Amino acid sequence: MHHHTLQGIQHAAMLRHPAFLMVGTLEPRKAHAQTLAAFELLWHQGEQVNLIIVGEQGRLVDELVHRLRTHPLRERHLFWVEDADVRVLERLYADATCLIATALDDGYGLSLIEAMRHELPILARDIPVFREVAGAYARYFSGLAPTDIACAVRQWLRSRESDQSPAFDAMRWVSWEESVKTMLAMILEDQWQDRWEPVKDDTRVVRYWGSDRHLLTIAGRREGTQLVSTGRRGYLMYGPYLDLEAGSYVMKIYGSVGRFGLADAMADICLKGGNTVLVERSLEAPEDGREGVLATLRFTLTQFCRGLEARVLVSDFSDLRIGMVELRKEGRSPRSAAPPKATVQTRQRQQSPIALAHRYWATHPRMESIVGYPVGRSIYATGEEGILIFGPYVGLPKGDYVATVHGVALKSGDLNDCWMDVSWNKGDHLVVRQAIYATTDDAVDELGRVAFELQAYAEDIEVRVYVATGIAIRVDEIAIKES
Repeated sequence: MHHHTLQGIQHAAMLRHPAFLMVGTLEPRKAHAQTLAAFELLWHQGEQVNLIIVGEQGRLVDELVHRLRTHPLRERHLFWVEDADVRVLERLYADATCLIATALDDGYGLSLIEAMRHELPILARDIPVFREVAGAYARYFSGLAPTDIACAVRQWLRSRESDQSPAFDAMRWVSWEESVKTMLAMILEDQWQDRWEPVKDDTRVVRYWGSDRHLLTIAGRREGTQLVSTGRRGYLMYGPYLDLEAGSYVMKIYGSVGRFGLADAMADICLKGGNTVLVERSLEAPEDGREGVLATLRFTLTQFCRGLEARVLVSDFSDLRIGMVELRKEGRSPRSAAPPKATVQTRQRQQSPIALAHRYWATHPRMESIVGYPVGRSIYATGEEGILIFGPYVGLPKGDYVATVHGVALKSGDLNDCWMDVSWNKGDHLVVRQAIYATTDDAVDELGRVAFELQAYAEDIEVRVYVATGIAIRVDEIAIKES
């Protein structure tokens, strides 16, 4: 809606069912896409709830905006007010059922303060700024999947009649005059909440977050402070092209490894655009799947050098995140004034068992989805009927194989009309099909397993998972193995 005022019939439609109000400019960090997918799941499961989005279009949300403008439930259960004035906002805050705040990060949380001023209940993501602003006056949720928000909304709806409403009348609102006095006391009377004192470290040369712009990528994507592999072969990281004096140094690359492993990932330190390799190492996974040191690279420069570069090379199946890169000086001194020499090393690469087993995470570039919502390495159903995941179109020789789908689905009764199959020639030749089944708990487990035989070479074997309307399911992995 582009109207500055709400027509009576529009306002009535918004409030026909419990109305969840979401206020803020449309941008990725506000998680409108996750929220919409969650409400789509609720609608497909028969929940009579409305979602009211108030905010202008921001950057990098073109696909979301297209979904909002063309949504089949727009003006029935979904409402988008693009240019609301103060009077419209005041009316919506006063009449909505609940404010839903799903931002992944926020600077202040103004919508929560406005909701409390109007005594509007709050359902918010569990992030520090929302806890600081709303405290006990909100209910909180966490998670990046549509099901996380959908479950939180459903629980809020089921419990709102029995729960006591927050005591908004007990809240004390700070005046502008009091705020100014507090600020002046902090500045003039040294009453700071926290202090930061720099610590001198003569050994540290540089330290970068994985997503720092000094570190470039070909085969990765930036996610928060990290560089994340995407299932593409190439350099996950290269840079930062430092000019260094002669001396001994150690570079540590920190990160974590996912369930698909490193798959021959390598790191090196080089000069002259990679023509002079000073040291290289295979990456190693930290213990217990936690973030730790992936590689320690020690090297010595015997004279001043320009453009020193660190690189991390990954395969199609490498599943890792780079969180930080740190370069420090070591105590050893250079032995001579000769220029650094290239180290001639032969990389002894073994065949990756992951590659031979044809294992793919659900959001791997070889896998696609029609009705799914991607979160990390997984695909979540949004309640819409259709093909949740399909791929990877691999060539297989004559032989016996087993295809497995891994993921989570808890309600076996809901899965009667869901299936997986194996086909080739873009689905024209069906090899085998069977129903998928429920897992026993939240741990990743098999959703389906089928054995099949190929009488001749097939160049584009495909595994598909079909879900029926209203299904809550997550797919994490597709695997095809020779039996």
